Amino acid sequence: MVSPALTRRPQRQPGAPAAITAHRALDPKLVDLLCGQLACEKAAVTEAASLIGDLGADSLDLVELVLSLEDAFGVKISGKRAAGLCTVGDVQSLVISLQK
Repeated sequence: MVSPALTRRPQRQPGAPAAITAHRALDPKLVDLLCGQLACEKAAVTEAASLIGDLGADSLDLVELVLSLEDAFGVKISGKRAAGLCTVGDVQSLVISLQK
């Protein structure tokens, strides 16, 4: 049995920065790109959304998505890195890391 303490969401302590418990906001440019590329609703694009399972991408969509990301964000995504993209959060994290 899982301890109830492990299943509860942590509560923000007064005075603690919001970033500690809040999910980071998705880049609106990324959301628009995903909606345009995958023909999905903005409400479906969450950090945890699976590109294939939740947003309906197939292998061709993923290749086209990588090319669009490279153009839109001015980054270069290797095949190895592209293969690791499973969720919207993965995509955002990769783009952010490549822009540094």
